[in-house]
Amino acid sequence: MIDLFKHRIASFALFFVVMVMFTTASYADILLSPLKVVIEGRDRSGQVVLINSGDKTNTYNIAWEQYDQNPETGGYDFIDKAKTPGRIDLQDFAVFTPRKVTLEPGERQIIRVGIRRPADLADGEYKSHIKFTALPDETVEYQTMQEGNTAAAKVITSFSIPAVYRVGEYDSQVTIGDPSFGVQPTTGLLQLMVPLTHTGKHGVLGEFEIYYQSKGEEEKYLMSFQNVNIFPETSRKDVAIPLDSYGFDPGTLRIVYFKAEGDKNDYVKIAEKSIPVVN
Repeated sequence: MIDLFKHRIASFALFFVVMVMFTTASYADILLSPLKVVIEGRDRSGQVVLINSGDKTNTYNIAWEQYDQNPETGGYDFIDKAKTPGRIDLQDFAVFTPRKVTLEPGERQIIRVGIRRPADLADGEYKSHIKFTALPDETVEYQTMQEGNTAAAKVITSFSIPAVYRVGEYDSQVTIGDPSFGVQPTTGLLQLMVPLTHTGKHGVLGEFEIYYQSKGEEEKYLMSFQNVNIFPETSRKDVAIPLDSYGFDPGTLRIVYFKAEGDKNDYVKIAEKSIPVVN
């Protein structure tokens, strides 16, 4: 059996950090559903629901941002539109309303995205990000530990989600390479590295589902890993999936990659791969 006991101290430390992050995020007072906007086919509009999840009235600004996926890291690089003349992105021909909204605690607002498609728009995928910013209504005081001074700052929290418009017949092929087990270099935690290779005019907003079958037993669902997005500008993406909380007897891991768009029942399997688990 693969014994993960040696990772437990590191796991606890990571768990503590993650819990602090989630606790901090709970003060952001922003809840979005879904975490992406996809418009394709004959559709010309999409929407996302913004909810004030805090306990006070908040004002939110909503604006476009432009990022490209970095083909080396899989992360995102900010694109300055003013420095890229001639480039066509979703924000160049889409609009959303409203652009600013004030919500009481628990109140929600539908943000609608509409397409004003140019007549000569070429087949392909057009992407921008929608940035939601919760504006502070008061100055927050905090103590600096180094000098013992009290400083004042306005805390602004924002989230960005991808908005995608696809033109033409859907064209995206994703294959899973040879996954491998490894150790996260900074934490020492066990992880599964999954390489994805992509071709085509369109991308995939996807997620993994992982299944495990020990020898002589039925296959069982193990976990899901979300927000595994790969866009047209990226031909390869290496995904690190944490596995430190699991232990395995010899058997098989099956990795399934889904086009995770729309309702769960609408998800489409794009690729899958099985790998052996050995001592």
